[in-house]
Amino acid sequence: MLAGVRTRVVLIYVAALVPALLMATFQTVWSRVDEPQHADVLAQYSHGVWPVLGVTRLQPEIVAVDQATGIYRWYPAGSGPAPSETDPQTFVRPPDSASASAKQAWMGRHLWGFSYEAMQPPLYYLLAEPDWLVGTSLGGTMGAIYAARIFSALIAALLAPLTYLLALAIRPGAQGVAFFAAGIASLLPGYVLNATQITNDGLAAVLGAALTLVVVTGVRSGWTRSLAVGCGVLLGAAALTKLTAVGLGPLVAAAFLWPGLQPLRRRLLMGTLAAAVAAAVLSPWFLLNLNLYGEPLPSHAARGLLGTAFGPPSLKLSYIAGSARYAIDGFVAGEPVGVVPFTRQLHWLEAACVALAAIGLWISRRRLRIEYVLMLGVAGDFLVVMVMPFLSGIGGPMPGRYLYPAAAAAFVLVAAGIAALPQLLSRTVAVTGAAGAAAVLMLLASGVLSPVSQHQPVVPPNAATVVHATGTAKGLEVVADQVAITDGGRTVWVHVTVTDNAQSPADFPPIPEARTPAGKHLNVDYTHSTEFPERLAPGASQNGWLRFTRNDTSPLPQFRLYYRNVTTDGYATIETLSLVVAP
Repeated sequence: MLAGVRTRVVLIYVAALVPALLMATFQTVWSRVDEPQHADVLAQYSHGVWPVLGVTRLQPEIVAVDQATGIYRWYPAGSGPAPSETDPQTFVRPPDSASASAKQAWMGRHLWGFSYEAMQPPLYYLLAEPDWLVGTSLGGTMGAIYAARIFSALIAALLAPLTYLLALAIRPGAQGVAFFAAGIASLLPGYVLNATQITNDGLAAVLGAALTLVVVTGVRSGWTRSLAVGCGVLLGAAALTKLTAVGLGPLVAAAFLWPGLQPLRRRLLMGTLAAAVAAAVLSPWFLLNLNLYGEPLPSHAARGLLGTAFGPPSLKLSYIAGSARYAIDGFVAGEPVGVVPFTRQLHWLEAACVALAAIGLWISRRRLRIEYVLMLGVAGDFLVVMVMPFLSGIGGPMPGRYLYPAAAAAFVLVAAGIAALPQLLSRTVAVTGAAGAAAVLMLLASGVLSPVSQHQPVVPPNAATVVHATGTAKGLEVVADQVAITDGGRTVWVHVTVTDNAQSPADFPPIPEARTPAGKHLNVDYTHSTEFPERLAPGASQNGWLRFTRNDTSPLPQFRLYYRNVTTDGYATIETLSLVVAP
């Protein structure tokens, strides 16, 4: 029987490798989920540099790929402004006396040039570095990128067999549940997309799965010293891969506190041993951080860099609910949001599967035992991730990738719940889910539905109306002299001339916000507008058309353009330039 399990484990891994390698090979370089910065850590290591958050800038070979792809920030090439300064080594930080909003504006335009993933724990990068070096020797920087991605795919595919083994540990002999859970791990679009980039998410998921398997073994069979040490090593290694893996702490705590074959004193002793081992695994990184940042974790450095661009979160129900939904949806469909084909339909399928699994678990609640440990673990991981923005002081919604360390536990629970439903329904869900996920991955890998990858400015086809509108701020002048309204009022074109009348360069947003007198936003269409720069030299001027769209055809007597965060003094101060345009 053991030989049969081993054979199935190998076959499951090989099957999971197929979508993983396809996605690693065919998804666009760069992924906009911070892949350049993850790759830069490997590039820094290859130059013998240990990057320091807030200090180290991107290596030239990474910037060269940015320039070749047109992807510097978090949007597709051509769909947003490219930076005027493309050499991070020339960046000059705002003066210390600059306001928080001025520093935030500077970071919004320059954060891309920092190796800001330097704050990440080092385990993934240390393991991937040999592949990066081999790839570099064979094919330069692009060879290194694909070598590191293949390494990520080889690691990410391990989640499927580990999930299979975890399901068997929970439900011995339940091959249907185990195969279904492994299938989710093999085909979940968000995981396959994000874990096969140059990223530590896949390794964190795999180590989290292995940790969960050890935890279940300890709860079921009793804790031995070797199991406790293994638990500590895996918890420490997971956190040494991605710090969000500390969300598995509640799972580990529940496992040692869960009533079982051993007295509480014995379980607490083993839990203390596991915690000590985890701390020992993490201690070299803590000591390194003490030397570099003066603290065990680079918290202040992260707040000083990332926190400047993404301010502290608001303790509001709307933020918490939005962040939770973003995390759950990202867990399934990945990031960037909407890049996976049929994202909305995936969310519907996600909601249906979770609801059906919950019903199935409720129906079979009298049979549940160790499944409750997994439930506590998944819930605890989710809550820890939701609290992290408030602990770190760095805002923004939490990515679903942060939940991947608990992915195996979640997949087993979903599979167990759906398997408890009537057979026809459970099989229909399994087949539909597998077919849908496979189709989505094939479409994504084929690039058929890739976003526009180049700037395509268009001149309005109709005669324009002459207008007179002027705005100035800090020596920057914007003059609007023509307006054209097309598509029955749904498309608005504005011809503007931007001039820097100051004695120093002017930084400004290439395309402004636009609002009606009632406060309704006009939708910015950067891709089909003239490609204005982010910076003008003193005395320089540029003119072109801005394109906006709106959803109604009502008359538009006037609207206001807002150029925010305008500066001509190196971000010592910033202002908003606005002008009223009346067609």
